[in-house]
Amino acid sequence: MGTDWQQRINWERLRKYRLNRAREAMKRNGLGALLAMYDENVRYISSTVTPGWCRLKPGLRYALLCEGSEPILFEQGDIGIQINRHCPWIPRDNVRYAYSWIKGAVGGASRQQVKKFTTAIVEEMRKYHVEKAPLGVDFIDLNMINAFKEAEINWTDGASPMVEARAIKNEDELEAMRIVAAICDACHTAISHFMKPGMQEHQITAYAM
Repeated sequence: MGTDWQQRINWERLRKYRLNRAREAMKRNGLGALLAMYDENVRYISSTVTPGWCRLKPGLRYALLCEGSEPILFEQGDIGIQINRHCPWIPRDNVRYAYSWIKGAVGGASRQQVKKFTTAIVEEMRKYHVEKAPLGVDFIDLNMINAFKEAEINWTDGASPMVEARAIKNEDELEAMRIVAAICDACHTAISHFMKPGMQEHQITAYAM
């Protein structure tokens, strides 16, 4: 997206802008920390991408942003190795293993995972002395409610602050949207010339891909 002769999208500026927007939203809403479990919010805070199967359910990976800290990323398995390799803006020591469960599931296995998940979150909050401050979460289920109550976590709405943060785009996000729109426009134009009566959808999809 960038060259030595055109800047186009300044990715470093974009990453800093998004992280600062999240921090400002936390401050406006009186949050000591923000736990992002929906992947669109994890990506916004951390500027990282995970395989598609990790985006199917909220919380298969998650990110914690504490007041005064860089994002702490909880990833599946050895994906964290690739984060450390390709995402130098995330401190190496801030990449953790995720404790995941099928959201909404019940039973001993789920409770065990949620307890590990909660313990890890509390430990990180204590490091930055925000364990008594409100924790904003963008997703919650019954397992988390019970575990948070037991751990005396003061949790609250974290989805609204993230919507606030993401609502206003900077120049780099707008340029990215223009590029995507141009690609889609070119694709639809090419398809319109390729299509013929009697074609099936999979043929058109194969051509477009």
